[in-house]
Amino acid sequence: MTTINGTNNDDWIIYQASENPIAYGYDDNDSVWNSGGSNDSLYSGDGNDTFLNWYGNNYLPGGNRIDYLVDGFANAILDGGALSDTFGDVGNNYLLGGDNPIDDLVERFRFGNAILDGGALSDTFGNVGNNYLPAGGLVADGS
Repeated sequence: MTTINGTNNDDWIIYQASENPIAYGYDDNDSVWNSGGSNDSLYSGDGNDTFLNWYGNNYLPGGNRIDYLVDGFANAILDGGALSDTFGDVGNNYLLGGDNPIDDLVERFRFGNAILDGGALSDTFGNVGNNYLPAGGLVADGS
C-alpha cells in the first residue's frame, strides 16, 4: 500500500487488495483506488469525493476542484476543469489538460511504472505496478 499525505492538498490511499480503504483529506481532496473490486468509501472535507473501483462501476460526484475518472480495463479520460487533470489506469491513458496549475505525465505501461509530475501544486498517481511520487513544487509530500 502506498500512502501519500499532502498535508493540505491531497490525500491518496492506493490499495491493491479486496478490503475497504477509507481516506480523509485535510481540506481538499480524498481519493481511494481499490484494485480488488470491493466497496470503497471516502469522505472529502470541502473538495471532491471520487470513487474508483477497478472491476466495478466508476462514478464521480464532481466537486469544485478536481474531477477524476478511472476505468480499470478500458480508456480513462478526464477533464479537471479549473485546477488540474490527473488519472491512472491499467489500460490506455489519455490526459486532457485542465487550465492552470498542474501538467501531468502518465507513462503508459500496463503493469509497470506510472509517473506524474505536477508543476506547481502536487503530484499524485496510482498504478498496479511500482509507485513513484516526484514532488511537483510547493505542496505535496510523498512517501
